[in-house]
Amino acid sequence: GGGGGGGRHNDKQLTSLLDTAASLVSQRRAHCESRQLASLLWACGKLGVHNAGLEDEVEAATALHAHKFNPQELSNSIWGAARLNLDVRRDLVHRLASAIAASLEANSGVQAPAPRLGQGYGQGQWTAQGISNVAWSLATLGISSSSSNDGGGGNGGGGGGGGGNGGGDRSYTPVLRAVCAAVKARASDFNPQEVANTLWAMARLSSAAAP
Repeated sequence: GGGGGGGRHNDKQLTSLLDTAASLVSQRRAHCESRQLASLLWACGKLGVHNAGLEDEVEAATALHAHKFNPQELSNSIWGAARLNLDVRRDLVHRLASAIAASLEANSGVQAPAPRLGQGYGQGQWTAQGISNVAWSLATLGISSSSSNDGGGGNGGGGGGGGGNGGGDRSYTPVLRAVCAAVKARASDFNPQEVANTLWAMARLSSAAAP
């Protein structure tokens, strides 16, 4: 019927838009804003649409700009990665997780080793919703303390394992510990939905976050 044809047309339009976005990020990688990268990840996650070229370009740009992401951008980005079921071995996922750990430390005094991503970690404060979203996203990704982008662990998801490993310690233990500490510190601020989401996430993450 006609509806199917319209759907295919819309799919082609969406693919064209995503390909254009990938090209623009590639051309202006050094000048991308963190909010643009976060919006792209969030939108792809919301739509549930993979575009390998765009994911690779956002990954490359995030390697340059992860230290600029504010808490809202970090929350939106990791949520998008989780909705896309990206492989935890991807450098993109690890960069975001490392920036989240450092940002939580800067905002709440949680002690987590700061990754070498540059100076500063965005501006703004973490909200209860943001912390809950991060916990849900890490659990959805299947992250554990043994996960790394050198192999093993995680969901091996549909996003593929593209991207380099960037070298160095790829453990997710710092972000797990930072999120657990933030949840403990902000538990009284959660609304009922955030409590439910966070409890589910902590049940998935509890064994991985143990010291």
